[in-house]
Amino acid sequence: MPRLSKEQLTAAANKAVAETLPNKYDLARYFNVTVRTIDRWTAARLIPSIKLGPRCTRFQWGAVKRAVDRLIVAEVK
Repeated sequence: MPRLSKEQLTAAANKAVAETLPNKYDLARYFNVTVRTIDRWTAARLIPSIKLGPRCTRFQWGAVKRAVDRLIVAEVK
């Protein structure tokens, strides 16, 4: 097995975290909203978040999708 450099290990770890715990930019892209909207939803506790540090907030895909599904209003016919 080849040895990996520190940079390669860091990049692989970051990729693994990004796939399982997206950041607000990933959520904004997925839901087609602005990053500011994700900030507002988080501040209002409309979507669950995980604070990993003062400047690092991550989310769980399943929990966020369920929360957004609850927020969607069905069309009235």
